[in-house]
Amino acid sequence: GVEGDTVNLRLDESLAHLLKPARIEALDAAASVRFGASIRLKARIGEGGTESMTPAVRRARRLEAEHQAAVDGLTNDPELSIFINQFDAELAPESVQSGKQRGK
Repeated sequence: GVEGDTVNLRLDESLAHLLKPARIEALDAAASVRFGASIRLKARIGEGGTESMTPAVRRARRLEAEHQAAVDGLTNDPELSIFINQFDAELAPESVQSGKQRGK
């Protein structure tokens, strides 16, 4: 978030080791040079809610939800159930890809 000349950053807990004063100072200086203004960075370890999730975490959760929806769709497909029962087959959930994951 941005408040005046302050940019508030939130790091995922798994990246807490990156929150070092020297690194924040270097980012401060680079941001000031890049944007031509005095910019202050404040960083903290993220907490709670979907609004504080990093893009990577949001993407991973979205992909997992898409995968689970694809598995559920196949599991509940009556024609596939007939095939599975008739041939004593099993659905391998780890092999299922959603249309989006296959690039369709």
